[in-house]
Amino acid sequence: MLRTLIASIVNPRFRRYHVAKKAFEEFCIGLSLTPDGPTDDQREMARNDPHMNRVEAELKYVATECERIYDFYNAAACHYELGMLYNLQGRWPDAGRSLIDALEAVNNRYGGPPDPSRPWAMHLDEKLFQMDRDSKRLVSGCRFQLGLSNMVTNDFEHAKEQFQKSLDIDREIGDIEGEKLCEIGLQKCEKADTK
Repeated sequence: MLRTLIASIVNPRFRRYHVAKKAFEEFCIGLSLTPDGPTDDQREMARNDPHMNRVEAELKYVATECERIYDFYNAAACHYELGMLYNLQGRWPDAGRSLIDALEAVNNRYGGPPDPSRPWAMHLDEKLFQMDRDSKRLVSGCRFQLGLSNMVTNDFEHAKEQFQKSLDIDREIGDIEGEKLCEIGLQKCEKADTK
């Protein structure tokens, strides 16, 4: 808590990010989300809530500012939060784009692809071994959220791929809760595939 306070005093971008993230978290708590995810009514509330519009604007602003000064980790964190917001709102294309932007920012943090003809996502997977725990957790979260977006839009093959990549990272970093969520996502995809 003290570290957050000091960072927000020293860095106005961090303060704006922290305020937006906290508002988003409080909104989600107020929705009383279940493990099955938001209902259509909850998604509608999230789309129409003026506070969530403000959160979106703040996160976009901070992401742009972070990218401008090559602060790729914090840019990635902003894009990740935007992806979660868009998933909550049912804005699947926006969610996918923001989550991919987050993964690209993490990739840029670790030097970007040496060969522009190779897909950055493949290169990112190869860089996992050199990432710190926070970066791995962020990549795992992005993969999980992409899996959710894919699952909701009935793209179960890509959803399984994303959940599996997230699960592999969660196992490596010892994130037991993340492992459980990924396994639930994989099970839901398997059930949907057999229907």
